[in-house]
Amino acid sequence: MTAAAEFNFYVDPEAAQIVFDAGFSDVVVLTWDPVTLTDALLPRLDYEELCAIDTPIARFFKALCDHTLAYDESVGVPGSTHPDSMTLQCLVHPELILAEAPYRVDVETTSALTRGYSAMAWDKFEATANARVIERADSAAFFARLRALLETHTRPVLPISGL
Repeated sequence: MTAAAEFNFYVDPEAAQIVFDAGFSDVVVLTWDPVTLTDALLPRLDYEELCAIDTPIARFFKALCDHTLAYDESVGVPGSTHPDSMTLQCLVHPELILAEAPYRVDVETTSALTRGYSAMAWDKFEATANARVIERADSAAFFARLRALLETHTRPVLPISGL
């Protein structure tokens, strides 16, 4: 979103900091760099191959992700990023996590210049950890699971009148 922050922390850094301060026992963070930009990155040709799957869910995926792909490429990212999908899959399938470590994570809430910046201190800094940070994930397994999901034939849902 900015040079200092990814979208979710930028739009509501106060909420993010509340979560990190809440004392939850298992907060998980998936990093933008390197995880999203390497392990959750789908190059355009692979993206187009997934979008060619003829199922309702694959068409929905394409409709949602075409804008993301265009934006990613416009800022120099060589493909479509999938941080939210990777995060969810890592939570449901922890075997996808190849490297992780405890960190102290704090989010900048007051600076206009660095709003949403997430400072992550590992054990070297002797700060009390408040999150597990995923440092590397199994890209091949992630995209195989995504492909299997997109290949699933679902029944259409009938629209509810009045919505």
